[in-house]
Amino acid sequence: MTVFEISGGQPGLLAQFTARTQYPPMRSFLADPRLHIVVDDGRRALQSSLAHYDVIEADALWPGVAYAGNLYSEEFFTMCASRLKPGGLLCTWAPTPRVYSTFVTVMPHVIGLGDRQVLVGSNQPLDVDLPAWRARLRSPEVRAYLGEEGVASTDWMLARLQALHLSRRQPPERDRNRDLFPRDEFNSPP
Repeated sequence: MTVFEISGGQPGLLAQFTARTQYPPMRSFLADPRLHIVVDDGRRALQSSLAHYDVIEADALWPGVAYAGNLYSEEFFTMCASRLKPGGLLCTWAPTPRVYSTFVTVMPHVIGLGDRQVLVGSNQPLDVDLPAWRARLRSPEVRAYLGEEGVASTDWMLARLQALHLSRRQPPERDRNRDLFPRDEFNSPP
């Protein structure tokens, strides 16, 4: 697991938080020897490497803040899609209709969690096997890791999971974010 973190102080803050908290899943995650936290801009790191990933999760900014457009643009989602292994997943928060339109323009297969503000896309069809996912969610290992509250909130999202049947029609430019005009970042009207 590689985490690209743009804020150089974040790993230290996580260590302090972990030392003060009684939240075992966070301690376990941060102690996992497979975890590598790299202080770098995630977009720059993806651009400068040919590495491919099983999952890319873009933990993006509020859409209207400076430079958020770099993580919500058609070009960024396209670059992420090109760095996925076969069957890999790209996950993002979709807080605005433009982010949603931009993501589904790029990814050919998309499912939405909950109210579709969390999107999961792939270059290959997504196998939505809810009984298998729920069985895994209820396994002792996952229950121990997430706790009962985490299991309940995840189950709530699974109940609202939906495959999004997408039109391959390109939405108008005003309905998408682009590198050179990240409309949500500029709070452009619809």
